[in-house]
Amino acid sequence: MFLLKTLFKVFVILPLVAVASFKATAMILAQVSYSASQNWWIPILVSVIASLAYLIWDGKREKDCFRKHAISMNIIPEYVASYGENGIAIDKTNSKVFAGRIGKGKVLEFHDVSSIEWEDFSTGNHMKYLIHLNTKDFDFPRISVGFSSNRSVREEAYAKLRAALNIN
Repeated sequence: MFLLKTLFKVFVILPLVAVASFKATAMILAQVSYSASQNWWIPILVSVIASLAYLIWDGKREKDCFRKHAISMNIIPEYVASYGENGIAIDKTNSKVFAGRIGKGKVLEFHDVSSIEWEDFSTGNHMKYLIHLNTKDFDFPRISVGFSSNRSVREEAYAKLRAALNIN
């Protein structure tokens, strides 16, 4: 589902944002002065800025969506690391961690996590970075959280999780 959402954003929404901002800027410039309508670099620049602004806004919206889901699971997140619908939310005051996907994740007490580890593996020409939480739960002995091609977020989440769990 995440792949479909991403493809939809890249091939439908992003071009719509770029074309709409290009047309709007070109129309405004054409009404303001005649010579400005022949300078296409201004609408192109505005189109690129609007596309980047959309991508930044969408990334923050996804992180807020994960944060709201963690709050609905009775976690008060002090730290959130997410990539799409995957992520980790740490609540140090209540000694809880939420790990996994939105709708399929698991809330764990700190004492339920026996160890954590990370894994890097390639799928074709694409790297996938994972954090594995080994638990004492019989039904969920291992929970994996993926940070696809985003190593720095995974490393920061691993360090924060390690510090919260007091694992050396």
